Amino acid sequence: FFGGQQSQDGSDSGRQQSGSDGTKLDGLKLTAVQTEEEFQREIAREREQEFLALNQNVRMVNEIYRDLGAIVDEQQGQVDDIESMINSTTSKTKDGIAQLDKAKKHQKGVNRGCAWVLCFLVLVLCVVFGFVFWDRIVGEGDDDDGK
Repeated sequence: FFGGQQSQDGSDSGRQQSGSDGTKLDGLKLTAVQTEEEFQREIAREREQEFLALNQNVRMVNEIYRDLGAIVDEQQGQVDDIESMINSTTSKTKDGIAQLDKAKKHQKGVNRGCAWVLCFLVLVLCVVFGFVFWDRIVGEGDDDDGK
């Protein structure tokens, strides 16, 4: 595992020639195990931090959705009011168009009536002027015959 290289004669070149060679090797193995455990703890801490950050992000998204839902609920009344106003405006516009059509037909009738009244007045005036001037025209002609 952490052993040294072996020489050609089979001895460990990484070991010292003293009697404490076994304890140093055990110490290296123990240190390696402790390092591995620390590494695993560090990975576990990082995962826990990532999990906590993810959990916090999920809470934020949840809060955003709740706020958005509250805004939509709040604005629903306004949307309903706008829809009601649109329907009312549509109805009033249709009524206005119907009244304009009626007024247009009435105006045509009035214009036609005014034209007939004007024609009648012109005819009456022609007749009145005709009688007034006829007597003068005819009366002057009678004067010429008697002289």
